[in-house]
Amino acid sequence: QAGVEASADGLNWAESPCFANPRDWKPNQIMFYLPLLAGFAVLPVARSLQANSLRQEHVHVKRTGASATVSVPPPGPPRLFPLVQEMFTDEACCSSLHPEVVIATLMHPELGSMRLKRAMDRGQKRLRSLVTNPPPAFYDASQGLGQDPRDEDTDQDVTVTHIYFDISEIGSTEWHQLTMKTPVSYSIDCEEGVCMVKSTSEFGAIAALDSTLPQLFAAGGRARFKKLSINDWPDFPVRGLMIDLGRRFVPKEALIAEIIEGMSLVRMNLLQMHLNDFCRFALSLPSFPELNRSGIFEGQYSEEDMKEIITEAHDRGIRVVPEVDVPGHANGLFSLEDQGLKICKPGSFRTARPEEAGKVFDDSEGESRKVLSQVFAETAKIFGDEHWMHLGGDEASPQEMCDEDNIVSIEGYIASDVIKKQLHKTPLGWQELRMKPNDTDGETSVGNNETILVAWGSASAAEELLSKGHRVIVADLPHHYLDFDSTVHTINDFWYDMTRDVSPHYVESGFLLGGMSAMWTDQYCFQYQCGAVSEQLAISLGVLPRAPGLFGREHDETFVSSLAGMIWPRAGVSAAAQWNFEKTMSSSEVLERANWLASFLQHVGKVQSCPPGCHCTELSACDRPYEDTSRHPV
Repeated sequence: QAGVEASADGLNWAESPCFANPRDWKPNQIMFYLPLLAGFAVLPVARSLQANSLRQEHVHVKRTGASATVSVPPPGPPRLFPLVQEMFTDEACCSSLHPEVVIATLMHPELGSMRLKRAMDRGQKRLRSLVTNPPPAFYDASQGLGQDPRDEDTDQDVTVTHIYFDISEIGSTEWHQLTMKTPVSYSIDCEEGVCMVKSTSEFGAIAALDSTLPQLFAAGGRARFKKLSINDWPDFPVRGLMIDLGRRFVPKEALIAEIIEGMSLVRMNLLQMHLNDFCRFALSLPSFPELNRSGIFEGQYSEEDMKEIITEAHDRGIRVVPEVDVPGHANGLFSLEDQGLKICKPGSFRTARPEEAGKVFDDSEGESRKVLSQVFAETAKIFGDEHWMHLGGDEASPQEMCDEDNIVSIEGYIASDVIKKQLHKTPLGWQELRMKPNDTDGETSVGNNETILVAWGSASAAEELLSKGHRVIVADLPHHYLDFDSTVHTINDFWYDMTRDVSPHYVESGFLLGGMSAMWTDQYCFQYQCGAVSEQLAISLGVLPRAPGLFGREHDETFVSSLAGMIWPRAGVSAAAQWNFEKTMSSSEVLERANWLASFLQHVGKVQSCPPGCHCTELSACDRPYEDTSRHPV
């Protein structure tokens, strides 16, 4: 096929002329690729014979394969969520992927990274699968956003045989390094059976491969256009998701298949791993075997596990940021007392709230600082060249020896001396790090204005933190917290305009970095906050965990289904708002697109999601319980 050898196992990179020295190209290869290099103006002439010969084979495969019907895309332009910034289409029916559509690049082989090659191989397999194993009908097509599978003549379809990638800034630092400043813009132009994807970095190409192209052809490999042009870029550089691993452990395989894969399908680019809380420290560190726990608290990532997670995330354009939460929410570190870590315990355990739980104490001898410095250093080493590191700082109310001065002292040491000076990284923290009763204390805790803060408590928190000179990520509870069922925090709550509650100049200056959905796992604890604080108080307040029976590792499979149902599609709606918020979109259209997205995640991305039109809780999906999740596991 035009000199590009393809197989069911993916691309043969060594045989592809796109990865060969142009000096070695044969005359017929030069004649084929010259129109591509010259542009689309002469492309139809170069493609016509091949498109005609492949079209009949394409129709034959579809009609004699496992599915005897042809998916007909709904009327109107292609359905995409997140919305792209600019799209032109003739809305003619239809373009159809060839069953062996080839994805290739015009780059010299020495300039193509293994990451891009893996992405192209992944994308090629997914797009081919849409044709050879088409997904079932998406939710109700009568609502305008679903598929309508039925027999229809495809003889007039344009058959898409090749998708080419052209990356302009090959060899530059930003081309292959994943940072907040990495450009992820891209364009897609399809005409006469060929699609060309252009970007300035490999991560723009990956966004098109993992998200936009599969969405375009979600209807069994067919899309309602014969000519298409897309220009796309995000409104904000940070579109994130925080996962709480310090309470309920999330298995590595599920983190990759259900979380990271889902994020890539909606163009999210930052995964914050909340490594410790009341139940555990979720990462095995070589110098601290005391952190390894067994029994009901079993669950840690090895260094090899974490490197695999990070590689899978980076392959999809997603940064992975570690959070070591101190001085509060730090019970997972308390087994390091024998190593010298000093702690304060609640004075009155029977009435202690989570913010009044035990804390790390900043002792005058510096023992706690020594231990924490090593914990942060070993964690940072495992996370490689990630240049952000989160130190927590949330819900640390003064108590006993851990008074306000002591809390401020240890926070300031970690932010300034450890993360910034020792590790040469940018500190992140929750809003409490800066929002102290005494503003001078807040200045000490953050070290300086380079510390990035996550605003979660109220709509006004972001404006207050921005006014103090900090860059801010918005994760306010009503619009970003996923640990409330979908009847409490509805899909439309996540379609949120982050600019609504901040002054325009903070948006224009780039200080408002973006948003982050948050999935806390309190509701899966086998007892309230793993026994770190008063269960009697939780009973009186009616805040006992709703799914304690899913805490044990023997329930991993059911827990993962529950967790994914809480996250998707709502986190995808939030990501869509951060990529391109359309102010005129009605609540009914948001709901329709969210339902379409839930089907896309399930049937195309193979990611578990709360089904379209359903309400999901930790205990059930569509009012059907996962299992007996209300009972105590021990």
